[in-house]
Amino acid sequence: MRIRVLGLILVPLFLYVSDHASCGPLPDAPNEEHTPGRGTVESGLSDLARSDNLYLSKALSGYSVGQAVAAHNLAVVPILTVNRDEPQGGFVALDEALSSDLLVIEEIGEGGAVPTLQVSSKHNRAILLPFGAIVTGGKQDRMIREDMVLKPGETKDVSVYCVEAGRWSAPDSGLAFKLSGSLASTRLKSLSNSDVSQSRVWRDVSWSNDVFLNRSTTANFQGNLETEKFKDSAAELEPVKKAIGAQSGVCGAVIVVDGKVSGAEVFASSDYFSNLWPQLFDSYVIDATLSEGSTEAEPEEAEEAARHYLSLIGSASITQTERDGEIRLAIESVGHRGYALIEAQEGRLVHLRLFPKMREVAE
Repeated sequence: MRIRVLGLILVPLFLYVSDHASCGPLPDAPNEEHTPGRGTVESGLSDLARSDNLYLSKALSGYSVGQAVAAHNLAVVPILTVNRDEPQGGFVALDEALSSDLLVIEEIGEGGAVPTLQVSSKHNRAILLPFGAIVTGGKQDRMIREDMVLKPGETKDVSVYCVEAGRWSAPDSGLAFKLSGSLASTRLKSLSNSDVSQSRVWRDVSWSNDVFLNRSTTANFQGNLETEKFKDSAAELEPVKKAIGAQSGVCGAVIVVDGKVSGAEVFASSDYFSNLWPQLFDSYVIDATLSEGSTEAEPEEAEEAARHYLSLIGSASITQTERDGEIRLAIESVGHRGYALIEAQEGRLVHLRLFPKMREVAE
């Protein structure tokens, strides 16, 4: 086992590290050219992306590409910010809302509908339902297909994929949904980003289950995390989990498996990322295990790949819509697709995701 990191690449501002950093614009920098103990800058995220969209350009300011951490065929390149703001970016996390019974997730009507669930907030603060979260229960486990900010007292329908093809009935615990404690793999997220059919998702879940020797009687994706193959892989990659978890100001990551970028995400705040990190790590373990290659990951190459990948945003076609105080951006590049959710009033990034496009036909 080798775990390797390289030096940090800082944004062109003077940064003050905080354990509760918000992924938003930084305050104005002082005029000094250099201050001991503070970094100089090579490439910030807004410089890499160079988007003509003003909302996205503002939202991406104040980020840097951080130290790549690598083990075996997996490299995680963190995205950093150091701005001070509210913990969790001002949002209630999904697991917190569900565990306190202040969020209700239900099937649509008595019969239910595979691609849709209903979510209702009883909380006095906004709840962030992140893209890729897996909820268990109901008539079958689902994966959330879109980022959603649920305001206090609000009820909405949310688009989902089923990740448990062999069940359409209530479990012994009833129809109530709960958080599974896991997120979809970047491969499943790429499929969702590509708007493939439900049957395409089921085929991919079935393939993953076969690789992990998941013997779930209901073809349940969640069961992969209970297999010996997953546990062995997670143990081998545990140093990556610890190294990223120990860093301050991490609010996103670019994932590189066998030398190829499998996706990039930036979240509302470093607190929010920290809350999701154990689940994100598990999803990266699945990706690294599913990969057929065995390329030993190199931090320097991973960082270069991450910078190139993020620069694709600059040449992408961006479609903007605005509703209920939210800016939603659809980002289309050759071979890649992304989405960004931004608060319109403050211009603050809630979530950015960019993944390779996947074909409808199984690869």
